[in-house]
Amino acid sequence: RYDKALDNVRFIFEEQFDFGENQLYFEIAMNPIVSGNEVIGVSVFSRNISERKNAEIILQQKNDEIATQNDELLQLNEELKLTNSALHLAKDQAEESEELFRQLMYYSPIYIYMKDLNLRPIRLSNNYQKLMGLPVYQLIGKENEELWPVDYAKKIAAEDLQVISNGKPIETQDNFDGKYYTNIKFPILKDGKPRYL
Repeated sequence: RYDKALDNVRFIFEEQFDFGENQLYFEIAMNPIVSGNEVIGVSVFSRNISERKNAEIILQQKNDEIATQNDELLQLNEELKLTNSALHLAKDQAEESEELFRQLMYYSPIYIYMKDLNLRPIRLSNNYQKLMGLPVYQLIGKENEELWPVDYAKKIAAEDLQVISNGKPIETQDNFDGKYYTNIKFPILKDGKPRYL
């Protein structure tokens, strides 16, 4: 570096010195000493900039931590966007599925019902209104005996219990009110066990 100053170049640089576990930083200025047109020496000035350098190092470390946290937050934000999109898609699909089911239950010419494990209807197709002479909402949650003649209600209950206990579909033939009906009853499973029929 002295050669550079002896070539008539003025410059400043920083130097780090290790003293055991401590590090000191100095800013060093080297200036050529010129007499006439000739460089006859070099003047060297230094000042301790350790406090500033240590503050800069801490600041850089903090900036690096913030940048890392920012990257993590950006990645988390992208994951949340994907999750949010998936949730919206699932919600849209669930709404569409519910609407399709609602229309099936409203327009179906076939009698469709769903019962819980207590054998009470939780969903009924709209045509039950005409068959039973009551609005569908008044039929929901009723026991078989409240909806049908006692003997017929007992027959229905026995068939329902058979489906629940065996976990398999059955097909039955009924004559009710002078009309013949074919009934297909099957379990609706959740976690491998009948939840509805």
